[in-house]
Amino acid sequence: AFWDYFFKRARLFGLHTYEQDFLWTQYSLVPLLRRNATFADDWLRDMGWAAAKHEISLQYCMPYPRDYVASTQSTMVRTIRVTDDYKPNDGKNWRIGRQSLLAW
Repeated sequence: AFWDYFFKRARLFGLHTYEQDFLWTQYSLVPLLRRNATFADDWLRDMGWAAAKHEISLQYCMPYPRDYVASTQSTMVRTIRVTDDYKPNDGKNWRIGRQSLLAW
């Protein structure tokens, strides 16, 4: 119900792509995503279903490997960003080795 409402409203404002950022942080900060065997899959599946209904493409960012697998359940997941957020002069901006192998 949440994603359907969210994407319906967002579409009225002209949204075409939604980026679910900080996936790894979501799992760290929402205990139910770690404690319930199906909650994380339900969350991403519901997001994908509502995105398809409202024709909004999805981008996953900062994912765990499980999110790559989950992305195959939705035709609306078009891209997965493998980098952390860009920080000038950080030196870590292009550390994409392991993640990019999964995304490829």
